[in-house]
Amino acid sequence: MGTLGDVLGRKKALLITNSLIVFGALGTGLFTWGESENFYAIMMAFRFILGVGVGGNYPLSAAVSSESGA
Repeated sequence: MGTLGDVLGRKKALLITNSLIVFGALGTGLFTWGESENFYAIMMAFRFILGVGVGGNYPLSAAVSSESGA
């Protein structure tokens, strides 16, 4: 997400990471039904998306706050 922040701008990249967090969290809660094999596959996919969003959110939010705070 750091490279995405350099290419698109930090605020746009932060918006994308926050969208990934919302999509991953909603998908984890709403789209997990069916048989156990499908349940775990869907749960893992949405949790991966959620993890990418959270993992990208921390460095981008720190960069945005350090730019605007100083």
